[in-house]
Amino acid sequence: MERITERLYRGEGSVSLGAKEEAPSAKHPPLAGFLFMFCVAASVGLGILGLLPQKHMQPISALYCVPFLVYLWAKQRPVGSPFMLLWPVLYGLHAILLVAGVPIRFGGKFDVLNMFVPVAGYGIVAALAAHIYSRIALRRLQRLAGNPELEHGTGEAR
Repeated sequence: MERITERLYRGEGSVSLGAKEEAPSAKHPPLAGFLFMFCVAASVGLGILGLLPQKHMQPISALYCVPFLVYLWAKQRPVGSPFMLLWPVLYGLHAILLVAGVPIRFGGKFDVLNMFVPVAGYGIVAALAAHIYSRIALRRLQRLAGNPELEHGTGEAR
């Protein structure tokens, strides 16, 4: 991820925040991670045993995924974009629509996409929204700072 970020934003400089506190050690991972992994394992296990129907997997997973995604955003808040909250909002909305009976499910051999699209798809949408917003904000700041390359229409910042 670091290499991708460096490649995307090369030539723009860098900013780093001071350390607020030490990261949790590997010996004492946060309880939220354990709870999340337990919920994932329980959902998958109940699905394999046939006790949790496939059509209820996404709405039930929203009960633990949405709070966990909000928690992750809050933990990364000094550096995380508010646009990343789109992920839990869209994931939760998807679950509500499914429970309400809106036909937004894949069928047949594409049934696996009923979990993949909300999990990965909404995460990508949120990341793209955050990225696009950061590009717009950077351009506005460069114009306010009087970046001569932007004033001459090159669009490239150094």
